Amino acid sequence: MLLPTNFKTAIADRFYDKSFVINRKTRSKDAEGGVVVVTSQVGVYDGNVQYGSTSESLKIIEQGLVNRVDLSITTSNNTDANVDDELVYDGKKYTVKAAPPFDSHLLLVCETA
Repeated sequence: MLLPTNFKTAIADRFYDKSFVINRKTRSKDAEGGVVVVTSQVGVYDGNVQYGSTSESLKIIEQGLVNRVDLSITTSNNTDANVDDELVYDGKKYTVKAAPPFDSHLLLVCETA
């Protein structure tokens, strides 16, 4: 089912009331061959936060994609988040373990970093 934009906007206006940061790590080699890890902020986004598992994230656990869920966030499909990105919420760091898109939202399934 294709959801109209105004429906997605109404969801965001009512439910996406918590801000979180997405950071991405890039690895490169320095002149001597050592690994250099640089973390850069991708963006600040809003979403609906739940500690622990949602019914959607439990299905991901059942599929064997993640072992545990410490934080679940539903957010806009326009959120630039990838698996293994660092997510910072409420001063704590999490690792994005799965980011399946749905028709009305993106689910970020995270473990404590």
